[in-house]
Amino acid sequence: MRASSSNSDEALPWEGRCLRELLHLSWPIAPSMLSYSTMTLVDTLLVGRLGAAQLAGVGLAGTLSFALLCFPLGLIRALKTLVSQAIGAGQRGQVAAFLGTALGCAVTLGVLVVLCAQGVAQFMPRLS
Repeated sequence: MRASSSNSDEALPWEGRCLRELLHLSWPIAPSMLSYSTMTLVDTLLVGRLGAAQLAGVGLAGTLSFALLCFPLGLIRALKTLVSQAIGAGQRGQVAAFLGTALGCAVTLGVLVVLCAQGVAQFMPRLS
């Protein structure tokens, strides 16, 4: 039995065009991920001619840099969800606060990733 409410009989605005709405929401993330993969591919193509050890170094560095970037990127992208929810709830005043939070987190996480990358760079010769 359905709960009765004034919204239960209203159609959702995206109903019937789910794929189009999903593509609309996901297109900014797809080029971002493709660009990172393309950058790693180009690095591999350029260094591949130098030798097996150099190619292994590029592969290791690409994997470690992606591992360092995954958490910060995911955290910043999660803020988009909060912005979407605020807009959907009609609370546009919160969007500026989320933007400030996102910028602060991005700067802080950027500095932390650079510092961690310096530590990882010192450790990489021992890995190879």
